[in-house]
Formats: sequence, structure tokens, C-alpha cells
Amino acid sequence: MRLECGMSESGDSFQLFAGVCDACRATASKLEKSHILATYLRDVPRESLGIAVRFLAAQAFPPSSNRTLGVGGALVVESVRTVLNIDRTTLNHAFRAAGEIGEGISELWSLPGTNSLTLPLIQAGFDRIEAVGAQDAKRAVVIDLLRACSNREAVYLLKIILGDMRIGVSEGMVETAIAEAFESPLTEVRAARLLVGDLDAVAALAFERRLGEARFRPFNPLGYMLAQPTMTAAGAIDVLAKREAIAEDKYDGIRAQLHVRAGRVELFSRGSGTVTGSFPDIVQPLAKSDAAFVLDGEIVPMRIAADGAQITLPFSSLQKRLGRKTLTPRMLREAPCVYVAFDCLFDGADLLIDKPLRVRRERLAAIAAQHRSIVLGPQVPITNADALDAAFVAARNRRNEGLVIKQLDSLYTPGRRGDAWLKLKSHLPTLDVVVIGAERGHGKRRDVLSDVTFAVRRDDSDELVTLGKAYSGLTDVEIAALTERFTKETLEERGRYRIVRPSVVLEIAFDQITRSERHNSGYALRFPRIVRIREDKKPSDIDTLARVEQIYKSPDNLAVALDDAPPPDDVNQLSLFS
Repeated sequence: MRLECGMSESGDSFQLFAGVCDACRATASKLEKSHILATYLRDVPRESLGIAVRFLAAQAFPPSSNRTLGVGGALVVESVRTVLNIDRTTLNHAFRAAGEIGEGISELWSLPGTNSLTLPLIQAGFDRIEAVGAQDAKRAVVIDLLRACSNREAVYLLKIILGDMRIGVSEGMVETAIAEAFESPLTEVRAARLLVGDLDAVAALAFERRLGEARFRPFNPLGYMLAQPTMTAAGAIDVLAKREAIAEDKYDGIRAQLHVRAGRVELFSRGSGTVTGSFPDIVQPLAKSDAAFVLDGEIVPMRIAADGAQITLPFSSLQKRLGRKTLTPRMLREAPCVYVAFDCLFDGADLLIDKPLRVRRERLAAIAAQHRSIVLGPQVPITNADALDAAFVAARNRRNEGLVIKQLDSLYTPGRRGDAWLKLKSHLPTLDVVVIGAERGHGKRRDVLSDVTFAVRRDDSDELVTLGKAYSGLTDVEIAALTERFTKETLEERGRYRIVRPSVVLEIAFDQITRSERHNSGYALRFPRIVRIREDKKPSDIDTLARVEQIYKSPDNLAVALDDAPPPDDVNQLSLFS
């Protein structure tokens, strides 16, 4: 493919787009970022507006289109090497120094560019990349685009291709910018976004003064309503304040929306796009349906017993499916998954998010009765703390994480967390660990050592064994101080990663402990986060591997039951293809 480049009008110049992104990257003010974007979007030609909005969100195509470039980091790196005629070592060093591929090429890029790239031309290149199947053909298009780029154009072209802009612009800021650019109420912009999903479609409606005409359509994922954590059953009852509520099992799976209409079926996971191809046992039976509905639920690794009992399996069995191009019959048998639905957001032609939960559950029950591949989990009415405690114990006995308590009169509020839904989980004790490695982070933390590897002590020895990595929980001030300390105490530097003297003790919280071959301790922590720096403790005071094993075997650690318990002999997976 050869690029047919013509001189661009200023509004849809890709060079201008890159300059706008640089301006956003240079300021920490959210208000200033939104104003920069609004000024820019106001001058973008109507035919390029959707492209500009998508590119700002690092999207090559509208999310609802389910289209992908099929280009990974390795192809990008080889394309850059070809264009710059540079060795791999130099390139990798630049990437490590910058913390990303996009900014990594800035110091190396010497091509002047053609000064003629436009947003539609870049989009045409992306269309071509998607259309060609072979990786060599995709690489040829990427190389052609890169050769037409100036320094900053090349940086942002790669950022879009890799889906990560790192300029501190959230989708919420883009919504605010659209409202300012086209003098529309922000509430109307957000309401339209809720209904149509794609930001480029919202921008088009705002430009044409038609935000009020936005209508929901399946395959535009809604935001997820979130549950507020609560520590105790008594605390949950206090929050409910005698309002009628139910408790449902909280599963350890993948939160996902199930969209079905006229034979098309898609599973959209929270924050990860479509995962439809990984779960044919859920999707294929629904492809025969002529109904239209959107459900909220969880993809759960589970076997269904002959008597209908639900047997939850380890989360690791679900992970084996993700990202695989081919799922063998054996894999489907050994790692069965079901869709456990707990809410109905759209049914027929009715958007139900403004209806109370009791109404949405009635519609959900009717849909599940017609579709065998949709599973409903147990739910119990909650009137007092004793009933909630009993429900919690029952959920744990079913190998689930805990409970979600929901008010029956609650409306579905996408993207919001509030007291209408509460989640009650077990809480394992924290561990005191020592930092043995530190790595530079990403985005605004690319220049600090924010990602730490930690270890505990093997019993009756000074040997340290790794248990995991953590990167959340500390303030920017604490991270800056630790960066200075880790830099001084570096024993060996390996690119972005440093092996450091084991002197900093941290208190780590986590959800579960699982067996793992990744760490030499033999264990790994699920969702580790830093509680605090233990300045009061020495490395000799950290927890031991025996303590880790003790917590692993405790009744509150759900993972031990899932790791060690074999499937019951009488359990047979329900055939969802019959």
C-alpha cells in the first residue's frame, strides 16, 4: 500500500492532533485539558470529528464495532526498526528509558514527515491494517504510515495503535470537552453517552444539536453499577435502614454484560472489551434466539451437578481460556464456564435502568426461563444481621467470595458506586513483607519506582522468597521518597527494573492466597495492595513462609478449597449445546 497524501486543512491535520495531545500531556490541570480539547474539537471538520474523538481515547475503531487492528508490540517494534534502520538493543534501551514504545521513539526519530497526514488518512490506514490478514501485510501498512510521520506524529500513531495514549485524558474529560465545544449541557452529553456508548457518536449528536435523540441499542455496553464495600453484617443492616433487600452470592469470575439481538451475541467484560470468543459454551446456544436483551452478570468457572447444584471452580481455570484462538473440547470440559445473570438492563425495546430492581429481576427471570445457558444464582431476602450472617456462610460453603446485598427499590446507576448495593467479603490478615525489587511505573509514574516486588522469609533462615508485586496504596509523596531510597540502595539495574537492598518493610493486604509456580515461595497473592510503610519494623521482623501457608490453609481463604477439592463424582456439566 502506498499512501496518497494531499495537503490537509488545519482542522484535521494529524500534526495538529499530535500538538493538542502534547499540550494535554504538559498540564496536570483537568480543567485546562478539557478546555484544550474543546477548543480543538470545535475546529475539527464534521467528517473528521468522530475520528478525532476516537483517537483521543486511543481507539482505532468505535468500541461497539468489535473491530481490531490485530497489531501487537512485536510488530510495532519491527516496523520502527525497519523505518529507522536501528538495532534492537538501542531501540529497547529507548523504550525502557521512556517506559513505553510511543515516547520511546521520540529521541530516535529523525524523519521530517510529509506534513500531509490527516485524520481520515490515518483512519484509512487503520482500515487497511484490519482488512489484511497476514502480519507481513499489516507491517507494510504500519511502515508506510510511519514513513510519512514527523517525530510527534510517529509517537501518537504508535500510541493509538497500541491503545494507550498516556496523556492524562480520561473519557470523562472528553465528555466535558464535547459539552464545552458544542455548547451542550454536560448532563445531556453524559446521558447520550450512556445510551449510545461510543464517544464519536456522542460528539456527532452534540455537533448536530441532536443529543435528545440518543437511543440505546444493544452492543453498546453500559457502565457497570458498583457495590460499596462493607465490613460486617451489622454494618450492612445499618446502611439498609429497614429497606427491603436481597443477598446474592459474590462470585470470583469476570463481570460481563451479555448483549443478544436477532442471533448476534456478545460478551463485554468490564474494562477489557469483548470476550465473546473465549466462551462458546455461553454464546452458541444464544445465537439461536430471536430475542433482544442486555443482562449484567458474571462469567463464572462452574460445574452444574445433576441435581442442579452449582459447583464453583478455581478462577485459574477460567483464565486458561482467555486470549486463546482455539478452545479444544477437552478444555471446555475441564474448564466449564457459565453466565450467572443478576440484572436485566434492556428487554425487547425497553431500557430498564430507571426501573426498580424488583421489576428488573422479574424480567430477568422470564428471560432465563427461555434460555438454558443463562444461570440464576441463589438469592435470599435479608431482614436482620443474623439472616445476613447465615447467607454469608452459605455463600462461602458454595465456594464463593461472599455476598452482594441489594435494595429491591434500587435503580441501576451505570458507573456509580453507592449504598444501594453493598458487598460483604471475608477479610484475610495482612502480611509484613520486604521489598527486593522496584520498577518504574507507567503514565505519570514513568519516572518513579512505583512498582515493587516483595518477599517473605523462609522459616529458620535468612532466605527471601518472592510472593508478588504491588503498585497501589501509596501517596505520590511516599513513592517519591521510596524512589530516592531505592535508587541509593540499588544492587543491580536491569533496564527499568532494579534489584534493591532488602530494607523497606511494607504491610500488604490482599484478597486471597493461591498456589503459584511464578514465585519461588510457591504462592501468590490475589489483588495485593500496600497498606502502609512499616518504618517501625526491620527486615528481620517480616512474616515467614509458614505464616503464608497458615493463612492459605485458613477457612477464610477461599482459594485453598478451590485448589485442593476435586470435582464430586456425581457432577456432570450441563450440555449447553443441546
